[in-house]
Amino acid sequence: MLQQLVGATVDGWIGPNTIAKTQAFCEAKGVTAAIEGYQQIRQDFYESLKTFETFGRGWTRRVNETKETAISIAK
Repeated sequence: MLQQLVGATVDGWIGPNTIAKTQAFCEAKGVTAAIEGYQQIRQDFYESLKTFETFGRGWTRRVNETKETAISIAK
């Protein structure tokens, strides 16, 4: 998911290239934009699952809680 946000090649792990691209993304757009973008990708993934109707309310709540907590820590 992170690789998708920052434009790194997905190869199964977070290595120096992904870290460098993440740092560049944060410097260009800000940490808040990185958190919000990552959480939006996460939410989109959950919504694509066929079980979203059953479990989506809880998943969405946790995505929102995690996003708000991460933003408050980043400030």
